[in-house]
Amino acid sequence: ASAARHKRAADVTLDLAGARIRASAADLAALAEELVDNALSYSAPGTPVRVRARPDSGLLRLTVVDLGQGMTLKQQQQLDSGSKDEKKSDESQGVGLGLTLVRKLVHVLGGEIRLESEVGKGTTIHISFPIVAA
Repeated sequence: ASAARHKRAADVTLDLAGARIRASAADLAALAEELVDNALSYSAPGTPVRVRARPDSGLLRLTVVDLGQGMTLKQQQQLDSGSKDEKKSDESQGVGLGLTLVRKLVHVLGGEIRLESEVGKGTTIHISFPIVAA
């Protein structure tokens, strides 16, 4: 839905393989939608946004990569701190509240999130969830 809303369906590439984790399909869909929407919002039309999900070493690893504006180290630190004043600052500096919400949802679902970003080069979000036995 995000790709259609941004008129960038051709820019989004999906490479998905599933695994059973302790999260509902709705929660995962909301998480993925927010990540893709964020990547599309902060990258230029015609640049790729890649989404990959793969089981690996007992974890489901989800990665979203964009070649957008990226974030400064200060913005990344503010995102990690999650204070209200800094959230407003993030939004005004181009980070948006979406990643703050994603971070909270990942933690509620028992996962871990890591961000790699460089100004002018883009952002990669790494999320991992423990795989549960069938």
